[in-house]
Amino acid sequence: MKKLEKLLQIHDWYYDRSDDHSVWERGSHSYKTIRKLIKESDNIIEAVELYNRYNPSKYKLEVEDIK
Repeated sequence: MKKLEKLLQIHDWYYDRSDDHSVWERGSHSYKTIRKLIKESDNIIEAVELYNRYNPSKYKLEVEDIK
């Protein structure tokens, strides 16, 4: 869970708005890694709550989105 939290802290939450394709690629890769760590977590509910704590968006993740 520590690795997930570290990635959430440094993740560029606005990567998808970048005009620079390399920024978008890094952000997309980071997002996929975060989702993978959540899915593989021993406690998906806690991982989703952690994700939502760092996500500045009004679009929060639900446990059902992971399964």
